[in-house]
Amino acid sequence: MNTENSKQIHKRRPATHGGQGKPKKQVELSRRAKAQRASCSVLLAKTLLFVVAFAYLMVSLSTTYTAADPAFDLSSVKGIGGTQQSQSVTHSTEIAREQSSQTPADGKTATKTLRASILDSKSKQAGVQDINLRKRTTRNLDRGKGNSKFKKEELLPESKKSSTIDAGEKSDLSSSETPSILIVTANHHYYGSGYESKVENCTYHGKLDCEFSKKGKEMADVLLYHMPNAPKVLNRMYPNQLLAGMSMEPGSYYRKQMDPKFLAHFDIRMYYNRSSEVPLLYSSDFISGNLFAPSKVKTEDKIPSLVYINSNCGAMNGRNKIVKDVMDIGDIEVHSYGSCLRNKSGGGRGTNKMDIMSKYKFCIAMENSNEIDYVSEKLWQALQAGCLPVYYGAPNIAEFLPVPIKKIIINYADFGSPKALSDELARINKDDKLYEEFMEWKKLDPRKDKVLPGFKWLVEVADRGHSKCELCRYAMKVKESRRFMNTTHS
Repeated sequence: MNTENSKQIHKRRPATHGGQGKPKKQVELSRRAKAQRASCSVLLAKTLLFVVAFAYLMVSLSTTYTAADPAFDLSSVKGIGGTQQSQSVTHSTEIAREQSSQTPADGKTATKTLRASILDSKSKQAGVQDINLRKRTTRNLDRGKGNSKFKKEELLPESKKSSTIDAGEKSDLSSSETPSILIVTANHHYYGSGYESKVENCTYHGKLDCEFSKKGKEMADVLLYHMPNAPKVLNRMYPNQLLAGMSMEPGSYYRKQMDPKFLAHFDIRMYYNRSSEVPLLYSSDFISGNLFAPSKVKTEDKIPSLVYINSNCGAMNGRNKIVKDVMDIGDIEVHSYGSCLRNKSGGGRGTNKMDIMSKYKFCIAMENSNEIDYVSEKLWQALQAGCLPVYYGAPNIAEFLPVPIKKIIINYADFGSPKALSDELARINKDDKLYEEFMEWKKLDPRKDKVLPGFKWLVEVADRGHSKCELCRYAMKVKESRRFMNTTHS
């Protein structure tokens, strides 16, 4: 190789270092990388050491404060349950300290035992309140109102204003407070403006504040719908709000009341059907009143005719035609004071219907439809007035009577025709002794003497008090049941 070519090759060959054939720049970069990695390793080791030391310090401090102060970490319990729960947890802390002192060599075991005791006591003593707090928080989030306050507090019932919290939810945290139920009527009903009011002397394991109102749907425990006017879609204002449906009208006129899918919307059904959660019965006021009072008029002084007082002349079961046929047959006189088949003066709006009926031997007590369990005031008015009712309606009417059916009423369904009914009325009308046998039941005391089982149940329902209070009681029972289930599964 000549000298010139050798020089050119030498120029192209890069400088090496250490006899390893690597460029100086690359070697320098490698050294720097190694140094950086070493520095990072040292920093990481120091960080881990600091974390371990800090954790050890916190555990030590926790043990010190817990042993020194029995009320340690009880602020949340006080805020929920008050002093009584705090004292209970304090007692549990002292027990845990005694247990932990038996193993002084193991500080960690003592700390775990102490903490476990505190947590267990919190769970047992304040579990229900904690669950209620979580439920309210969830409820407010579900409503999409966060921490917003009820904007128009003046719209709320008076009893609820002082206890309003987030999104209009009432507070029931303190066990010393009287439990309360707010029921808001969600649509139009037929029970008058006085229906929305406080229910006096309502009890449920002690005093129970029971209020019906038109205001405060957002915070109501129960939304109460009048079923005949209820919409197809029923909405709750928050997930656990109860829906109740009430009606005293027959299902044959309001078909949705007989629709299982419609009834399934309600948590509580409140109507005349005996299977409803809160039976709403026409009989209660009469049983609590003067149903068994003796007749005001003696048999010999009664008018020996059949009295008819009615304003609905188009009843589905054809009662008006039955009465018209009895009139036409003529075996017994029919005196009509109402709008239907009227042939007597008087009996206007200012007249007491039962006063008129009490003067007659026989009276029409026919329903506007023949439906299971639908026994309206018509029967009870006739029985209390002291006339002998000619009944037509509920197929199971015998289950509502204090004595066997043939000793208290004349059931048109047993005769099947106006002529057969007329013959029976004429027979009884001629025999006062036979007539008075139908009045023997009035000598009974329904709470002391033997009555039929179905009527005994009616007495029990009447003795519970007003159906409004009974609805509040049932709602309270549902709330307690849900609290128990939440406590069990939490």
